[in-house]
Amino acid sequence: MSKSFRERLGSIASSSSSTTLTSKKRLADADPTKPTTTPPSTFHRTRNTLTHRILPLIIMAGLLYTTGYLIFKSSFLPGGTLFTLFIAFVLAHVLGYIVGLAGVAPLSGMIVAGVILRNSGAVPAVPAAVAGPIRSVGVTIILCLAGLGLSTAQVRREKLGIPTLGILPFLADMISNGVAIHLIFDQPWLWTFMFAFGLAATAPAVIVPLSMWLEDRGLGRRNRAGVLMLGALPIDITLGVAGYALFQGTIFESNPTLVGFHAPLELLGGLLGSLILSYLFAILPLRLGIPASYRHVMAILASILVNVGCKTLNYSGAAYMSVIALWFTIRNTWSPEDVEVGKPHIKFVWNHIVQPLFFPGAGLALDFASIDGVLAGKALAVMLIGITFRAPVTYLVTRHAAKCSKKQSVFMSGMWTAKASIQTALASAALDRVTSSSASRDSDTQKLYVTYATQILVTYVLAVLVQSIFATIWVRATAYRLLKSDAEYEVEDREEGRIVKDGAEEESSGTEVEVAVVEEIKV
Repeated sequence: MSKSFRERLGSIASSSSSTTLTSKKRLADADPTKPTTTPPSTFHRTRNTLTHRILPLIIMAGLLYTTGYLIFKSSFLPGGTLFTLFIAFVLAHVLGYIVGLAGVAPLSGMIVAGVILRNSGAVPAVPAAVAGPIRSVGVTIILCLAGLGLSTAQVRREKLGIPTLGILPFLADMISNGVAIHLIFDQPWLWTFMFAFGLAATAPAVIVPLSMWLEDRGLGRRNRAGVLMLGALPIDITLGVAGYALFQGTIFESNPTLVGFHAPLELLGGLLGSLILSYLFAILPLRLGIPASYRHVMAILASILVNVGCKTLNYSGAAYMSVIALWFTIRNTWSPEDVEVGKPHIKFVWNHIVQPLFFPGAGLALDFASIDGVLAGKALAVMLIGITFRAPVTYLVTRHAAKCSKKQSVFMSGMWTAKASIQTALASAALDRVTSSSASRDSDTQKLYVTYATQILVTYVLAVLVQSIFATIWVRATAYRLLKSDAEYEVEDREEGRIVKDGAEEESSGTEVEVAVVEEIKV
């Protein structure tokens, strides 16, 4: 009786396994990712692009302009500030989409849109009183996304890789840039390090899309390059914007007795602000059971308020540190479902509203009539010196601290040189501060400050245009040569008897195989 029962059980298990394998085969054969129809022709693709993308944009632009004109009247006519912003907004969308088709970060096209409008004489420059608030909102959203991108779980998995990649290449870039700026542009040390901190920050607007591009092509899920760089980005950004703001606050401190104490006071304010803001808008609303959507709105409004308020008090560095700390706390104290509630909305506002207003601002501030070839050449020299030091340090960090392969380290050393959103955010900030506070200094000092601020503006804009394109070309040219595909990793796992769970490798044992078989029979 027992033997007969065991034979029947074996028969059931065998039939279940064969049925499961047959079902898997059918599912594989019916894979929806495999094309079942012929691809559309060039004519149909062009027609779909016109009807699905360009035509809706034209209709929305017409509706937006008509509504704006009916509300604001003369400000929406040629020569008005709102007309300039509207034209920049529309052209930024168009050029951003065009360069995106070529695989380049859309922000490059958006900056070019501002450059074209300013230097063609089609529109006047946007006043600092208008450009400043737009820049504040843009910087705030960048900081929000940076804080959301840093997970304590990631840092625990990459205890050495993420912190060292976020700090050491940045320091190499910043110090080498600082020495180069002091020698090439002959700026004083306070201006030099404000300049260098902002220039050294890496670009989330380039790194994130390129990481997604790698994953879409089966090169990112198992390679550690994306995980390391996305985890290190918030650290790199925090160092860049906080350092820039600390030195800027010291330079433009109106009270002579506080000049030497400004940086320590700002650091203390950033620490206290981080604790207070994180408790009031991350921990307390969670304990009170406030719905996640309301919590996100409260946190965003608080971040904008703190950023604008601290900027008015000349303590932007404290605001930047507080905002990043708030969103870091949100990422690591709220549930993943609550965090994801607000992410799509923040990204939508950033991609479709703030970016097309934010990035053209740097181009609109760049007047070629005031720039000569010597200045552009010096700016390129500073950029090359920074890359020369940053890339080798990135290789050493990823090779020895993160224990990556040689090819992965070479790949990351090129990709980690990208510049974009931070430089765009800070490009015209110093020039705006100089022009808005001109009454507090004599004419000679004012001319000198305008020169320094113009050097920062030109270098930052050129860094965005050159280094974002370089990083994109580097990734697309070397990814298939230097990175293993996810499929190759899976073959190696099968050959070496490994199973992979949540990115961590474990050796499979006979017991695990038996449990898997039993679970398969149950299914």
